[in-house]
Amino acid sequence: MIGFVARNAEKTIPRFLEQIDNLDYPKDRLRYACVEGGSTDKTREIILDWMKPKKNTFFIQHDMDDDKMSHRERMFCSSNLWRHYVKTRFKGVEPVDYVFQCDADVTGIPSETLKTLINIDVDIVAPYIYVDQEKHPRNRWGTTKTFSDIWGYRHLYGPYPGLQFNPWIHEYYKRNLVRDKSIRADTEKRLLPMQSVGANPILVKREVYEKVWYTDCKATPGWCDLARTYGFKVWAYPDIECIHDWEVLLDR
Repeated sequence: MIGFVARNAEKTIPRFLEQIDNLDYPKDRLRYACVEGGSTDKTREIILDWMKPKKNTFFIQHDMDDDKMSHRERMFCSSNLWRHYVKTRFKGVEPVDYVFQCDADVTGIPSETLKTLINIDVDIVAPYIYVDQEKHPRNRWGTTKTFSDIWGYRHLYGPYPGLQFNPWIHEYYKRNLVRDKSIRADTEKRLLPMQSVGANPILVKREVYEKVWYTDCKATPGWCDLARTYGFKVWAYPDIECIHDWEVLLDR
């Protein structure tokens, strides 16, 4: 299942959906789930038009206007609606094996991403994510390749474990995956052990969702922390690089 949440994403959603369509994976093995809530632009119409020709789609319109929660928290808890679908057993319907969750403001996903992450065969894994370097006067990341999700990606071991608001730390781990033994990387699969990652995107085995249900305020990092208490392992795969829209980041 490919799952995402969208709200007022008219600018990024066409490019995001194009990346999803370009994934090198058998289309008859895919299902699609979307929660959309409170959009005041054409986000809903764009998604519904995209879903029309597809089989096995699941769409929910959901109000995300809870002032007590941050934007990130609202988006994560809204996606629990399709996570509940993943946990539910329907008569005559084959259960989902994996969930490929991705934020709708990710505008660059290499076509081999889904197939590669499935073949790695771990509980939870995410590629690296960088800010779009589109040339624009307002894009302060336009001249330098910059890691995007400095809040969600937290390394488990090595010289800089935990929350580090420094994009260059993730480049250190990538460069020294083999050389720095303190990182405790899986050098055969080229995986970095993580405390948490973000949904930019992330691939998760169904069994994790069956055991781990999270509704607190730390979104994907909080869910990853909880999953590790159940014995599941979280990894980053730096050899695949995705791209996050820069303009969305300016508004956060």
